[in-house]
Amino acid sequence: MGTVFASKVLNSLMDVANKFTGVTTVGGGCFSSTSIEELVFPVNTVTVSGNAANGNAKLYCLVIPSKVTSIGSNLSYYRRQLKATIFLPEDPPTITSTTFNYTTGRVYVPDVDHYKTADVWSGRTLYDFNQLAIDYPDYYEKFVVNL
Repeated sequence: MGTVFASKVLNSLMDVANKFTGVTTVGGGCFSSTSIEELVFPVNTVTVSGNAANGNAKLYCLVIPSKVTSIGSNLSYYRRQLKATIFLPEDPPTITSTTFNYTTGRVYVPDVDHYKTADVWSGRTLYDFNQLAIDYPDYYEKFVVNL
């Protein structure tokens, strides 16, 4: 996918998630320096390279699709306004120790106990989808129930 969306003015990528079904790798910097508020990677994404959403000044919600198996470093580096990162994979993707560098917001997963069995995930604070439904019912409805 390269840097096709870098520095573009976009508000949401719900349409992209369902239109780019042939994309299996999101390249480094692909969504950097954009104005996207809700970023949902394409549904068939398997690999998310480092810095994929780095420098996005308005990113509030980041959704990792169910087929993702690995994520590089600095996924959304220094995104202090990020409220929620939602992981849809049942099995925890491989991440690096720097995947969430300087990123705030909660990380929501389908099964906290299962995710914590993976080494790199074990020391992280994670929340389940029930908590997402309480914290951000609109995100829960849009990205967990209807995606």
